[in-house]
Amino acid sequence: MSFLIMRFFPNEINARRVAQYLIVFYSVLVVIALVFIFQNIRFNYELENFFPEDNEVIRHYKKHLKQFESEHDLILVSAQSDNGIFQEYFLKGIQQATSTIGNDSLVTGVISPLNLVKFAQSFPAPRAIPFFHPANPSKYTEDSITIFNTSHPVKDFVSFKASAVLIIIKTKPGLNNVIATKILKKVENVFRRNGIKNIRTAGRIKGQQYIVSKMQNEFIYLSGITVLSLCFFLWITFRNVWGVVLPALVVALGLLFTIALMLATHGGIDLISIILPTVLFVVGVSDSVHLLNQFYSELKKGNSIYLAMKGAFRDVGSATFLTAITSAIGFFTLITVTVKPIAMFGVFAAVGIILVYVITFTFLASAIYLLPIQLHERTGAIISQRFLNTLFNGVIKYRWILSLSIIASIYPMIKGVQKIEVNNFFTEELRPNDPHKKDFDFFGSHFGGVRPFEMTLEVTKPQVTLLDFNIIKAQIKLEEYLKMHYGVTNFVSPLQPIRVVNQMNHDGSENAFLVPTDSIELNKIIQNLRQFSSEMNRFILSDNELVGRISGRVPDLGSAVFELKNDSLNHFLKKEIEPLGLKATVTGISEIIDSNNSYLTDNLMEGLIYELLAIAFLMGLLFRNWRIILISIIPNLLPLLFIGACMGWLGIHLNLSSAIIFNIAFGITVDDTIHLLAGYKLELTKGKNKREALRSAYLHSGKAVFMTSIILCSGFLILMLSSFNGIYHTGLLVGITLIVALFSDLVLLPILLGGKNNNEKNKALKSE
Repeated sequence: MSFLIMRFFPNEINARRVAQYLIVFYSVLVVIALVFIFQNIRFNYELENFFPEDNEVIRHYKKHLKQFESEHDLILVSAQSDNGIFQEYFLKGIQQATSTIGNDSLVTGVISPLNLVKFAQSFPAPRAIPFFHPANPSKYTEDSITIFNTSHPVKDFVSFKASAVLIIIKTKPGLNNVIATKILKKVENVFRRNGIKNIRTAGRIKGQQYIVSKMQNEFIYLSGITVLSLCFFLWITFRNVWGVVLPALVVALGLLFTIALMLATHGGIDLISIILPTVLFVVGVSDSVHLLNQFYSELKKGNSIYLAMKGAFRDVGSATFLTAITSAIGFFTLITVTVKPIAMFGVFAAVGIILVYVITFTFLASAIYLLPIQLHERTGAIISQRFLNTLFNGVIKYRWILSLSIIASIYPMIKGVQKIEVNNFFTEELRPNDPHKKDFDFFGSHFGGVRPFEMTLEVTKPQVTLLDFNIIKAQIKLEEYLKMHYGVTNFVSPLQPIRVVNQMNHDGSENAFLVPTDSIELNKIIQNLRQFSSEMNRFILSDNELVGRISGRVPDLGSAVFELKNDSLNHFLKKEIEPLGLKATVTGISEIIDSNNSYLTDNLMEGLIYELLAIAFLMGLLFRNWRIILISIIPNLLPLLFIGACMGWLGIHLNLSSAIIFNIAFGITVDDTIHLLAGYKLELTKGKNKREALRSAYLHSGKAVFMTSIILCSGFLILMLSSFNGIYHTGLLVGITLIVALFSDLVLLPILLGGKNNNEKNKALKSE
């Protein structure tokens, strides 16, 4: 493609004219893109976007949602008192705050322990007995004893040491981030105005608002640090102002156009896409480094700017085009993932890399013609040819020792890969010291967990319902299992109204909050409940009483633990519950996220295979030699094996955010191999034997490979400054991979290409 672009510059006079037109063209595009971005930029974090497009788990969940309410349109509030919750100011403050919040038009319900009651028989209507008496301090001791000795769900709303209470605020479904942020701030302000200062919030709305805010900050922060870092490395590489400014402008233009395209087609920037600026800067700048490195080499030969650029196009154009394509393929294979944010990130990263390549060979070339380029005497001298020559000689001399060492290292790497665990936590993306994670952990340690649990109940026998006596016995057995072995708290189920009425029939006795075992008594309760079926059906039971819902919360123990729990649960269901005519299916947000991890891992491995085949095909087109194709792949499998070993030995889980690292790393690391092999092929065409062709390519292309690897590595390591674990691990692991890939290209590749030592005398090369 670079040669096609070069046809627009047939001579120096024409080149200047075309360069002027291109600069004007890019200036107009920049203005249009900036105006569009400022008018449309927004950040998205919708949990549903990370669901697969369609599978059995999703279909069942959507069906469940149509029947019942969503379990995640909630704001969880923990109000804490240092002196215990039984303080008059504290209880009255909770009561007033929940009353105010309940009147908000966006709130559909508020569940507070102060609002929960038990019932006793009375005429003409049942009498409600509260568990808390905020206005009567003399009853606080009695209330405390009652709460901690009852089987009523009210005890799930009080922390184990009675230092905090839990309030659940239900909101209208589908609130966007702007509205969700407003209602969250209002909730926090209402509690504080009523004297409740020590509060924590959690839930989907809090998580969404918090992460979007951090995304905005990190998008700017990481982009700025990346630019400064790259400018520093470009300066010490080229020792030339234009050697810093031009590559930075090239990548900035590519990023600008990519973001504009993303906003126009995708609608916003999501969690994964906030690393796009860093990716484009560190990957895209390598095009400019290779082009400028060759351009300055041509200038050192005494060529004019025109001839130097023409020579640079000739020598690195094809290799740079191929590396852009392979890097783009590495990202584009993410489209095989049915999780939309990952697929779209792959597409836009691939598009951005191609855009940066085109801009490099048009805008950069044009700017060079029009600007007063001056060559510093040490331009490109960060890595000397003496160093590379010494390294090359050492590799050839000790090739057997190095080969055996590499082979010996494969075993511990394989053992590390075997240690990789597919796992995910609800706060997986947040670092241990993150304030939101600490709040989340507080709910887990004081109220039994924040992770939602949802289950669908369905009758499988004809002419019976969920309120049939035998089916109710099956539900009792299921609930006992879920409480004892699965860890579910805050139960909501079709049996709860039965327990409430039974307690009422026994004058509010604490021992009567249960399902009666007598079928006659149970049938009387059910007949009474059916009078209020419309209210009950909305949350826990379908109109025909054939489908029900169990809802609750569990500790966030990780998807690996719940995979084992689900296996045990399914075994219990098949053996104990299904024969009784009741089918129970775990569903909900938590189940989707867990199943998505396993599905996503398989999906990404499939994409990695496609990437490998596509790159092998491109290598075949370039070199037309099956041996070279094999040799080009082997040095790039070693870094992938190493990165897998790092994940296993360091205990980094394989999940939605970390699985994409392999696809990204392979597409990037193969670039250096291509440049070295392209240089090797070019030297062979000059009539050199294999050893001298390899040496010349090593000394010439190795310099650019070394420089780009340092720049790429430093750029990705900057991502370790992120407070998101997924981005942190991407920076760490891809940075490590690039170091290993550099070793693999400068050590393993020459061994594979070098063949036997023909006892040629190595010519000493002078240092620059």
